[in-house]
Amino acid sequence: MSIYNSYDSFDYVFFVLNNFIYKKTIFMNMKCLVTGGCGFIGSHLVDVLIEEGNDVVVVDNLSTGNKTNLNPRARFYKVDITTEKLESVFRK
Repeated sequence: MSIYNSYDSFDYVFFVLNNFIYKKTIFMNMKCLVTGGCGFIGSHLVDVLIEEGNDVVVVDNLSTGNKTNLNPRARFYKVDITTEKLESVFRK
């Protein structure tokens, strides 16, 4: 059983599994910017956001991340967030 509710700008699904009630936030149809999206944690976040139907942009300077971690459906910009080049990403 699942119940779909919408509150504010987030959508929630409540479902029952093994006699427990779970609440899951659904982020759908959002434009998301993930900094460090080629790192371990960031790449997993990107995967979840894409699977939930979002448009994802990744900004990473690859200083510790690896481009092989990048989801191919994400748009990627090799930019250091401490520089003025980040502004060009927001313009696109």
